[in-house]
Amino acid sequence: MNKKHFVKVVATLSAVTMLTVSTFGATFTDIKTTNWAYSALQNMQERGIMLPNSKGEILPSKTMDYFELSDVLAKASGFTKAEDQAAIAANYERQKATIEKYSSKYTSWNKLYDKQIAYLLGRGYITEADLTKFVVKATTGTEVKRVATKQDLAVYAVRILGKELTAKEAYATSKTTGFSDEKVILEANRPHVAYLKAIGLVTGDETGAFGGNLQVTRALCAKMVSDVLAYKEKLEQTEVVLPSNTQSITVEKIMNKTTNELFVKYTTADGKSTWGTIKKETTVTDASGKVIDLNTLINTTLNKEATVTLETLNDTTYIQSMQFKESNVPSIDTSSTTYKGKVARVGTYGDITLTLADGSSKTFIVAENAVITLDGKSVSLQELYSEDSAVATVQNGYIVKLEALKGSISISNSVTEGELIARKVTGLGHVFTVSQNGKTLEWVVANSAVVRRNGNKVDLYDIRIGDTLKITKEEGEIKTLEATGKRQTVEGTVSAIYLGGVSQVTLDSNNKQAVYTVNAESEFYDNNLREYIALRDVRLGQTVELYVDSKEIISLVVQRDTSSAIKYIGVIQDIGSGNEYMDVLVNYDPLTSSSNVLKRIRMPITTSVVIEGKESHRSELKEGKDVLITFRYLDDASPEKIVVLE
Repeated sequence: MNKKHFVKVVATLSAVTMLTVSTFGATFTDIKTTNWAYSALQNMQERGIMLPNSKGEILPSKTMDYFELSDVLAKASGFTKAEDQAAIAANYERQKATIEKYSSKYTSWNKLYDKQIAYLLGRGYITEADLTKFVVKATTGTEVKRVATKQDLAVYAVRILGKELTAKEAYATSKTTGFSDEKVILEANRPHVAYLKAIGLVTGDETGAFGGNLQVTRALCAKMVSDVLAYKEKLEQTEVVLPSNTQSITVEKIMNKTTNELFVKYTTADGKSTWGTIKKETTVTDASGKVIDLNTLINTTLNKEATVTLETLNDTTYIQSMQFKESNVPSIDTSSTTYKGKVARVGTYGDITLTLADGSSKTFIVAENAVITLDGKSVSLQELYSEDSAVATVQNGYIVKLEALKGSISISNSVTEGELIARKVTGLGHVFTVSQNGKTLEWVVANSAVVRRNGNKVDLYDIRIGDTLKITKEEGEIKTLEATGKRQTVEGTVSAIYLGGVSQVTLDSNNKQAVYTVNAESEFYDNNLREYIALRDVRLGQTVELYVDSKEIISLVVQRDTSSAIKYIGVIQDIGSGNEYMDVLVNYDPLTSSSNVLKRIRMPITTSVVIEGKESHRSELKEGKDVLITFRYLDDASPEKIVVLE
């Protein structure tokens, strides 16, 4: 080789090598290596998901709107895989019409991200309801791209993990996220937040709060998404597949899950109702062997017996084959029923609650192909609002037609009595929020009204949350208010605590759950410490005695020996940088009712570690060791003790 040419080749290779290092190993110019999010941002850069600008700035404090977040989530979940581009392009064509329903309304809609949004819709990581969050229009006509919230990011994270159903089933049992600010977390998002807490991917701040309404910054996004991807990869490496088995079940209904999978609700031979997953390409036949198109069974109430082959992957049950025990499946009931009422709420997952003429409430699932109109114009479900009048046509358990109008249906329901659930004082007087027959109403009571409680004349400030209220109106104005309440002692287990302007304690007692309100005069006492405490010192799982006036707390006493320890046994899979955490494959997680779950355990330097019966240090823990992990309380961010089992 010519020497001069050889030198050129070496120089070129050196330049390429330097370019590669400077591109993929760059040091960010606007964040220190000691920053809490530095490792996560670096990881996201190495994955090609989040990159610095030409100045080397990663902009960790910059907030992210839903368009920017969609870009990150799509890249993190496979949008850029070369082998999937044909399927991704085909999915985009299918999703274009859905996206255009929303993008056409706003001039500021960022069409650069439409393909990423379509990808997320197709995978089931976001829903059509999420598209209403991207842009909002003020009354002045100004359009604003909304900044994503931490609780929404938590929802998307759980969907990417493929654990949404697991999260909902676990939350149905626990009924709490374990965070002190649970009240600010939307009810639909609480299962997802609780699940991430249970597996150790999110923790509370110094007050035990999750921060559900925090704006998503690039740093927060990088931290949560990076942790989710690492967890998912470890989960795939430690997959536990149980032997497949064939059994008879009763298929109740089939619903959409993702682009490639469906949910199947079924009842086992022993009467247990549960959910499974079936891939759309799975062969399904009737008794004669005729192949059935799964698409014809979606959103159909079946209640048909079938023989299936099941396989469990981690805690997800997959149906590998299905043969119905009769022919002509499905036999669909085409009769319909009409319901008339007002919209009480529009759910996040295609559900809607109507208040009917008799005052009762009924919740329906809206079929995917349902015809929805508002004042004669075609709209999406999310464009309906509370108090819109509606006529719903229900077929086979699903709304197939929903005609909504602005207040054109007269519903007679005179309310004179209800339970006080919230209160505030305005210039008009006291505004009492009252629950009556499943409905929530607001009564404005002027200071001139005659007010009595338990037969005695009192001031409006003496009315308590939980009181039963009865009003008398004259010409539309409340003239008298009668309140009934009582003082009593209640003992139970603390299942949730909300710290805020109006703090609340949720108590489980005698297999029932009730919420009690804290007022300025409430007292808190710990029988173990023999001293007065603050509400923030009360822990989930503790047994307490409440003395209440209706549902307002007069005193709360923490009883003796109330530690509600929770223990895990598992194998250490990985130990984090600086021994600050470890990932453990636990045999069983009572918080999520799941087996063989990878759980992240935070380990402050003060954590007690016992090895060979002697006190040790977290730095002595090794991968592959069996450990017994003890948390003192359900909501503790870190364990009380870690014991290595020999």
